[in-house]
Amino acid sequence: MDEIQLKEWCLQQMDTEEIIKVPEEIFASITHEQAEQVAITLSGKKMVYLPQKEIVFFEWLKEKDPAVWEDLWGDDLYPPYVVSASLLPYLIEEDSNGFPICDLEKNTNYFFSLKFMQDEEAQVIIEAARNRLLAKMPLELSHRLALEVSLAPIDIWHFAYKYDIEIEDAKKAVDELVDDYALVHLKDAEHISLAMQI
Repeated sequence: MDEIQLKEWCLQQMDTEEIIKVPEEIFASITHEQAEQVAITLSGKKMVYLPQKEIVFFEWLKEKDPAVWEDLWGDDLYPPYVVSASLLPYLIEEDSNGFPICDLEKNTNYFFSLKFMQDEEAQVIIEAARNRLLAKMPLELSHRLALEVSLAPIDIWHFAYKYDIEIEDAKKAVDELVDDYALVHLKDAEHISLAMQI
């Protein structure tokens, strides 16, 4: 979809219902910059359904961690899998780990970005993980998590799903990085939000 088609599509959506079903080809083909422009155009006015790949993920989450699923989608205000259009840049294929689970209210948050790995210990672990990956050597789970966090923000549920591991094993990888002073674990949504603004 080129820029003109994307603008035309956005303008058409302004006259539609409050909740928009974004075509899958838009999620799969637009750039991060284009997604930001769409989000600005629709933000504050529209809600969007998650892309199909994220719905599949959240159905997995519903089975594996129902308390977290309920924390996210148990609100009666909107149907499940409807989010603000401002989150569109997190939902496209390019450099994305999906809808960020970072504002849980009844459960502990496990959301991380490179901002949570600024110390020297973190850089040593990230570098070691990159070197092992380049040498095609196996990576410990904690090193794989450090590498993922260094590339793009991710939560442990998307991490567990991506690598087909148990959620508890992903949490143990977090604990290892925290114990090694390589990762800061902010558990409260408000603290995460403040840290991401710095």
